[in-house]
Amino acid sequence: TWDRQAYVQPHGGLYPAWSSISRNLIMNGPSGNRDLGNLFPAVDNDDGSAYYWISHNLAAYGGFKNFLGNDKIWRSNLVLYPNGRTAESGNGPCIMAWGGANELYEENTCVQRSASGPGVDPYPWASEGGGCDYANLTMRLILLKLRRNSYLSPKAAYGGACGQDLPGLNKLGVELGSSVGLEPSVPELMAMARRTLAGQSPADAEQVDEGGFLGADDSDNAS
Repeated sequence: TWDRQAYVQPHGGLYPAWSSISRNLIMNGPSGNRDLGNLFPAVDNDDGSAYYWISHNLAAYGGFKNFLGNDKIWRSNLVLYPNGRTAESGNGPCIMAWGGANELYEENTCVQRSASGPGVDPYPWASEGGGCDYANLTMRLILLKLRRNSYLSPKAAYGGACGQDLPGLNKLGVELGSSVGLEPSVPELMAMARRTLAGQSPADAEQVDEGGFLGADDSDNAS
């Protein structure tokens, strides 16, 4: 997706209806991202994309990517081996998110050969204030909101986000309810894929904020 210009919508406003990318099987090339001319992750929300609901997709050999923009939700997706089909040939993390307000990654399952977790980058804030930091309340406004995700790998490890491990993020109210586990067997993966693709998508934008995340901070739920 690619949005650089706001247009007057049929209802007269500048804010579009939510676009849904849901219940798709997306295979990222024969050898993963950045191999054999495959330049993009499985779903690439680029250059200011806004108002996208991305749910119940099976993404194989590539994860998700966001570059700026605002108001996007990645929910209930299954990401299989974002680091590529046979080796480290993919885009790596389950999701790579460069700064954007009101963006939520929740209830997703990511299966990896080696734990890398989500990639989170504060760009363009990085040029103003340094590195990625969920403890920085100003920077946090454009950092990806993370909660209730499952990260599965051979060693049941979490690769971290913004330099923090899972317990450290939980203390900051980030990745609350998220967990790590062992890489499933092929039959288990097949069953997970069927359940994911059978999921239902929201009928309209009114259902988007059912989790109450718009305008809220995850730290409100921190213990």
